[in-house]
Amino acid sequence: MVLAEDLRQAVLQAALQGKLTERLETDSDVDDLLESIQKEKEELVAQKKIKKEKALPKIQEKDVPFDIPENWRWMRWGNLAYSIQYGYNAPAKEAGKIRMVRISDIQNNSVDWGSVPYCDIEDEEIEIYLLQDNDILFARTGGTVGKSFLVNDIPENAIYAGYLIRTRYSNQLVSKYLKYFMESQLYWVQLQNGKTQGCQPNCNGQTLSKMLIPLPPIEEQQRIVDKINEIMPKIDEYEKIEKELEVLKKEFPTDMKDALLQAAMQGKLAEQLGSDSDVDELLASIKKEKEELIVQKKIKKEKSLPDIEEEEIPFDIPENWRWVRLRNVCTKIVDGDHNPPRGNVEKTEYLMLSAQNINFNKLIDLDQVRYLTKEIFEQENLRTQVQIGDIFFTIVGTLGRSCIYTGGYNISFQRSVAVISTKIYNRYLKYVLDSPYIQQYILIKATGTAQKGFYLNQVDNLLIPIPPIEEQQRIVERLDALLPLCEELKEK
Repeated sequence: MVLAEDLRQAVLQAALQGKLTERLETDSDVDDLLESIQKEKEELVAQKKIKKEKALPKIQEKDVPFDIPENWRWMRWGNLAYSIQYGYNAPAKEAGKIRMVRISDIQNNSVDWGSVPYCDIEDEEIEIYLLQDNDILFARTGGTVGKSFLVNDIPENAIYAGYLIRTRYSNQLVSKYLKYFMESQLYWVQLQNGKTQGCQPNCNGQTLSKMLIPLPPIEEQQRIVDKINEIMPKIDEYEKIEKELEVLKKEFPTDMKDALLQAAMQGKLAEQLGSDSDVDELLASIKKEKEELIVQKKIKKEKSLPDIEEEEIPFDIPENWRWVRLRNVCTKIVDGDHNPPRGNVEKTEYLMLSAQNINFNKLIDLDQVRYLTKEIFEQENLRTQVQIGDIFFTIVGTLGRSCIYTGGYNISFQRSVAVISTKIYNRYLKYVLDSPYIQQYILIKATGTAQKGFYLNQVDNLLIPIPPIEEQQRIVERLDALLPLCEELKEK
């Protein structure tokens, strides 16, 4: 969600530049704060509770990335931190002496403490790695390098694993301000500059220690946190909306395509004209032509299909349209070979295709076919007898995809594809087969376990809405103009 994240970073950047909150004369002096922190550190060193650190490089003018208010100070993280401590290396266990937080346990700035695993550790080492509220953990390696977590509400004693670094600092600093810094672009840029490249991205304690952070008075630190806490939930809400819009953007082209196809099937996409021919005459003409082909033995005599019952009709269509079963307007509906021959070792010009080679608009992956000898192809071709204008329709495995054959290949099929020759406008029928009405019907009615199938008798009996031939052409022209716009939307 690009815009929401940009807004977050803009807020954090404004906060770190002092542009999110006002300066108040009643605020304490940052130099006094720093002096007090330094004194605390020296006392802890003297008590041997922390180690004395090596001096960090002084901040030069060229190091400063942007201006900050006069009463703020640029500091290095290591000068604010009391300690920067690497985690404990031990295998995670279901049961053990103490819980051990890992990088993977930190998700969306929180830890599910109940699922944090245990580890074994010597008693005298526990104190070194024991977590306290307001510690900040830092992922130092892997794909999560730089991820941070502000420790709070620990339900029981816990330590932290290797590949994590713990930073601890004075309670005179507002911990949440430091955490917000570790979410800012300023932090991530410095982290990137300090990365070492090996087998995986890596960032060490020295990189963290040298990082520059702008430090306001303690009171303004708290005001900044309060302001960010007020703003961030609003950005989170915006992000939800942005995500929903992104989903809509992705789904809209497909939804629009389905809506257009469905409207077309219901007679709502093209107008009905009084000058159009009569559908009943069209259907009578097709029936007569099929009877003549049977007499000529060009097609086989078919069993009668059942009458269409009113409860079968899925939606209303215009008065001058008719519902028909698909086979009544087709001269051929046949599937491919149920026991296909072995492919030829050598490539030939004779191809046996399957459902994987049928897209919604074209033949695909023609380098992944069975090659046949001429003799075997001629035998296979007796079944399907593919002709230009036939519709190829996938009926086993990946269901419902179709394309119109435009020629150019010697093709036969395995059983996963049906070959349809129709006497209505084939491009109109293709759009009917693509429509959500047919696609959903096929998915519901398909049967099988290993592979779903929608078999020939079911294809024969599909209910198809038939408009006059002139309106079939108008519908195709309309869809040809509108559907490419949906595809363009998908690409944006």
